[in-house]
Amino acid sequence: MINEALNILFIAYDRNLSVGSYRIWVNDYCYYFNAIGVKAKIFSGNPEEIKNADVIILSKGPKQNLINDFNYIRSNYPDKLIGTITPPRDLTNVEFDFVMAGSMEEADSLSFHKNVIVNAHIEQLFYGYSRKIHTKKDVLKIVYHGWTAHLASFSPNLKTALEEFEKECDIELVIISESENAVWRRNSLPNIKNISYQKWNIKTIRENIMEGDIGIIPGIHDLTHLVQNGSEPTDPSSGLFHTDYVFRFKNKSNNGRSLAFFQLGIPVVGDFTPSHLHILGDGDCGFLAHSKAGWLRSFRILKDESKRNKISQKAYDKVNREYNPLLWAEKYYSQILEIYNKRSL
Repeated sequence: MINEALNILFIAYDRNLSVGSYRIWVNDYCYYFNAIGVKAKIFSGNPEEIKNADVIILSKGPKQNLINDFNYIRSNYPDKLIGTITPPRDLTNVEFDFVMAGSMEEADSLSFHKNVIVNAHIEQLFYGYSRKIHTKKDVLKIVYHGWTAHLASFSPNLKTALEEFEKECDIELVIISESENAVWRRNSLPNIKNISYQKWNIKTIRENIMEGDIGIIPGIHDLTHLVQNGSEPTDPSSGLFHTDYVFRFKNKSNNGRSLAFFQLGIPVVGDFTPSHLHILGDGDCGFLAHSKAGWLRSFRILKDESKRNKISQKAYDKVNREYNPLLWAEKYYSQILEIYNKRSL
């Protein structure tokens, strides 16, 4: 427990718990801060709360709101430390005392700010539950959860891997997203018999995910064909080969979807998103895949319920060991405190 802690105030622009950026970075971390002895609350609209705060953290929100609130607080309360959560990359003219990023790739993209804090997507929604115990299944449920825009990343290799895997065993692809009418772009819809759709619901999402047998996490856009068809130059003397990978991914890419699967005991196959490399790179806690053969190899291994149990147990142990929310809250707070003390000198 932390004694004599700074008083932290979160200002949120959307208090909808179905919105991940509010649910995790404001609601959950406000709870975690209080659990370790840091006084934290979410702004209710009372100006006295701003006056009494030492640190004010602006949530993810519209650019103009961030600018206006920063300028108001800085002008009227110049002694306050002002941070923000995953701000727009093009918001370059506001001198926040710190910004919080949700991954190393996002932190790099925001490195023009003077202080960048990296934090983990650890959700109360999934944390602290017993993991699923896997049994032999007649139909393997392969679960995707997340934004529908990432469905485009099924193309081309995950799509074709699922089509081939269906020839070997009965599968159901379950899509859990913000819509029951998901739109598949870039010719990414797998040609398989059994695809079901569920709308993300905070009351049922945990149970919905735990009905699955394998979790998949696509997010990268594959541009490797540009090299293979000759439209991108190759030059072995410069280390550029026709076998190179070429990817495109968001600067805000992160491992949050993996952590949810880990915490619930669903073994994961994730793509080459940079944040996946740390948690999936050893091969003990899940698999990394890019090629059709890579996805297929992973599915074939996880078809065996004993392998699913072994891998999900190691992933569950890893997430509880390395992603304890109170330890990450202490780390977050210690970095804020260091910035605060330096600013006070």
